[in-house]
Amino acid sequence: MIAVKNISQAAYVTSDLDRAIKLFEERYSVNEFLEMRDVELGALGTLDIAMAYLGDTMIEIIAPGKDAAAMFRGDHLDFDKRALEFHHVAVVLDSKEEFEAAKADALSSGLKIVAEADHEVLDFFYVDTTEDLGHYVEYMFLHDVGKAVFGTIPRF
Repeated sequence: MIAVKNISQAAYVTSDLDRAIKLFEERYSVNEFLEMRDVELGALGTLDIAMAYLGDTMIEIIAPGKDAAAMFRGDHLDFDKRALEFHHVAVVLDSKEEFEAAKADALSSGLKIVAEADHEVLDFFYVDTTEDLGHYVEYMFLHDVGKAVFGTIPRF
């Protein structure tokens, strides 16, 4: 059994990061995002990312590059209808031990880990919960560099 508690992030995928940011600015009063363009994430490919906090919840907007993993470009995404599609929730874990235990729990529950990486900023893995929940669940452990980066994300 996996725990999906203490959700700290709601993430969306878009085909046009600038359009999505403008939508949040004009309709949802989020006037500033931390933007990172052409972020190379190994097997996940290249992504453009924008992040802002609304209260304690981070909003992440992801625009997949041409080489991005299929999970960011799936058939379920309809950008002709909407500027954004809901993609995943994320849980930030406090220790590497909790992170490894969450990974073991996901695997023992029969769910598939569809992407994972150990990075200098953060370690993460995505669990495919799309059949049950309609979206992915990401688990993260932030290294000190990641905590510093997350500390620069605008808050509203």
